[in-house]
Amino acid sequence: MKEFVQSGQRGKLHCNKFSQWVDAGAAECTQPDEYCECRERCGIYFLMTERMRSVNKKTKEEHDASL
Repeated sequence: MKEFVQSGQRGKLHCNKFSQWVDAGAAECTQPDEYCECRERCGIYFLMTERMRSVNKKTKEEHDASL
């Protein structure tokens, strides 16, 4: 699986659908609404959804604290 670090590609994840490398720190799926056969094992999509989940949780906590 190419998604993990390979020689010379530290901190990069590979998008199998578009065959391109992206920086792991800013990994974001370019087509999250389109079908992707690799989605279930995609590190890029996983990191993107985890970031969104974290932001949503923080926003909800801030909203609840203001009530």
